Amino acid sequence: MKRFYKVLLLISILFILGFFLKDLGIFKLQNIQEILRNHFLLASLSFISLFIVGNLLQIPGVVFLAAAILGLGQISGYFLTLFAAYLSCIIGFYIINFLGKDLIREIKKPWVIKILNKLDQYPISIVILLRLVFQTYPPLNYTLALSGIKFRDYLIGSLIGLPVPIYIYTFFIEEIVQKLK
Repeated sequence: MKRFYKVLLLISILFILGFFLKDLGIFKLQNIQEILRNHFLLASLSFISLFIVGNLLQIPGVVFLAAAILGLGQISGYFLTLFAAYLSCIIGFYIINFLGKDLIREIKKPWVIKILNKLDQYPISIVILLRLVFQTYPPLNYTLALSGIKFRDYLIGSLIGLPVPIYIYTFFIEEIVQKLK
């Protein structure tokens, strides 16, 4: 039960921090965009760091994707965001997994057991499908990290599942930008 409270405390702190930091403007599109334009290497490292922290704090990845596209263009913005998304998923997995390991497996509800059995049967396929729908959605990262899934399966599923939805968002964001010009 101690693990449950540690995980709950961390997620609660991250959620509260994200709620308050949104108001400070750190994660505003214009601020991220300006940094990206003026200092590419430093900005890329900062962007990746902000993406990771933002994702942990429940900031949607599409905010960062939009900033990257507006600041760097469609292709560079896509690849920078994809790389940041990969790192964010990896780091989030390790942080939550370190605290809670396979905490969800302690839930003995039949429907949870059924879902976990399917995840055990088809781990990579399920992660791919979840990534296609939910991309880097933090609660998905937390749930998978606490499900007992092997990191290797999580990583392969994420590597395969993330490029397509991020590209689709990239395409739509670029279309919106072109229409607004």
